Amino acid sequence: AGHPDAALADCERLLELQPWSPVHPVNKGFILLERGAAAEARAAAEQAISLAPDFVDAHHLLGECCFLISDLEGACAAYQQAVTRAPLRADFRLRYAFLLRRLGAFAEAHEQSAAVLEAEPGNPAALFERGMAREGLGDAAGALEDLDALLAKEPPFTEVLLARARLLTHLGARADARASIDKALHLDAHNAHALDARANEALARGTWAEGWAALDAAAQAARARLAARNVGIWDGTGSPRVLVVAAGERLSDTIALARLLPLLADRGIEPRLLVADPADAALFASLDPRVVILPDPARIDPAEEGMLGVALASLPQLVAPDPALWPRVPYLHAPTERLSAWSHARSAGDLVIGIHWQSEDAGRVEPLRRASLDAFAPLAAIEGVRLVGLQQGAAAAQMDRVPFRGRILRLESDFDADGTFLDSAALLHHLDLLVSVDAPLAHLAAAMNRPVLLAASGGTHFAFAGDGADNGFYPSVRVVRQEQPGQWGGVFTAIAAGVEMGKAENHEHK
Repeated sequence: AGHPDAALADCERLLELQPWSPVHPVNKGFILLERGAAAEARAAAEQAISLAPDFVDAHHLLGECCFLISDLEGACAAYQQAVTRAPLRADFRLRYAFLLRRLGAFAEAHEQSAAVLEAEPGNPAALFERGMAREGLGDAAGALEDLDALLAKEPPFTEVLLARARLLTHLGARADARASIDKALHLDAHNAHALDARANEALARGTWAEGWAALDAAAQAARARLAARNVGIWDGTGSPRVLVVAAGERLSDTIALARLLPLLADRGIEPRLLVADPADAALFASLDPRVVILPDPARIDPAEEGMLGVALASLPQLVAPDPALWPRVPYLHAPTERLSAWSHARSAGDLVIGIHWQSEDAGRVEPLRRASLDAFAPLAAIEGVRLVGLQQGAAAAQMDRVPFRGRILRLESDFDADGTFLDSAALLHHLDLLVSVDAPLAHLAAAMNRPVLLAASGGTHFAFAGDGADNGFYPSVRVVRQEQPGQWGGVFTAIAAGVEMGKAENHEHK
């Protein structure tokens, strides 16, 4: 301990003496992993597996190596092998459950955590994992039951309290959710996830000052990106010549808040938007000719005179706290050169509706912002309607299984391949309507001022929060909310009825 170089040297010597043993490459791999050398550690794990395919610690090491390099599928496969070889190891099952959950395989994650609880009733980590799997399966009440059982056994910790707040919001118990967020912040006043939860909760209530202050405080990662380039932070006073505005990880927030950048240009400041993912850069090129889009922090020259930086999430508090005074939609537009490529969508039916049923933001499935494609059946049953499946990723496979799959126009595998939502934006331009869960794509359509019917659960992005059909941020969006938590049937029945009514009215006017 404390001498990794010496430990590595010992491992190498042991490998020379006992080249047949899988123990030594595994020990070497874990030392390398602690040093962040994931590729070398992975090679050590694979060496151990080649020596002894049933050596369970080698699969454990391989799983951790894959996780460190964000290869969730590889990590999941490695832990599946570990669980197969050591089914009584609760730690392996729970790690496997966590990875399955991250990949959106909630039923399989539930199976793994439930197996641990069957052997060890009351296992705190298993209660948490089963609760999170239940959340993903739409069983908010069951998930809350598991978290409350965990809190009865263990001192509260931030992740559990925030998950509990999310579930309570979904179930309509907003005051209890607020109290759970308060407890999380009491434990860790600077926790970015807790501050973000406070922001969304306060903004949903329309308490702008509290909400924007929390959103600003939560933007720690964006400010860290600026600090890494030695860029000073703007506090809202004065007018720097150049202001680098760092977006956060969530694309929904970036789309919602990007409309504030032209306000900086109106002040004589040159805004430069630093996107979180280089693939997002082209999407924001249409924002305003005065706004420069930076795909990479390497484009920032810290020696440039008159330059400061700010998190995008700080702009509402610093520039425009009242959303009623924000620039109007549309403020994003489809790339002109792509519009003709998707014009054929207009001929697909009398009424062409895009559909999107699962939210993924910042690379994570959002369990309470997902519906099954089966729930869209009432839309598919409307005569003259043609659906366009805008879902990507693993959830797109649901199009192969629904009875109305023949009514869905499917997109090519290279759709949006060369930039985030570039083809989507062009296609949205030609659609009559988008029906979507609360997801980044819905924000894009709203920013383009395209008509959206949003299927909402109890816990939505602050831009769509409220009790009625309207929202204070996007005038082209009508929100249809669950009457019973977790129940989508009434939502899509109401959406289909609204589409039928609009279709009939349009027919009368022709």
